[in-house]
Amino acid sequence: MSLEVNISFRVEGSFTEGFTMTPMIPQQGSQEFRELGSRIRLPACPVLPNLYNECRNFTDEYTRRIEGVPDQTTTVNEREKWTRTQTNLNRSFLDWIRNANFEVIINEIITRIFNKRLTDTSV
Repeated sequence: MSLEVNISFRVEGSFTEGFTMTPMIPQQGSQEFRELGSRIRLPACPVLPNLYNECRNFTDEYTRRIEGVPDQTTTVNEREKWTRTQTNLNRSFLDWIRNANFEVIINEIITRIFNKRLTDTSV
């Protein structure tokens, strides 16, 4: 037996307060969505936007078109700084995902879909 279900999430919140995700499924034959059970809470991670902006700014700074080379300080290894910035962002994101325990969230959603499927033929 095969079951294909499209799921969307309504996400509300912020990195400083945390997020609430509401799984939504489309109603059969309609463009409207309905909530699939209760909301799921994601933890706060206030450092993530700052790390992202730092990484983006660093990347933007070194991917612009070269128009002229100003005097430069050569004692700083820019590639190392860039790599360290990316590593910090990746680690923080992965820590946030682990703290959110997405495996449990996914299993909960699958259980909700399966239970809806057993009790409701409109999924």
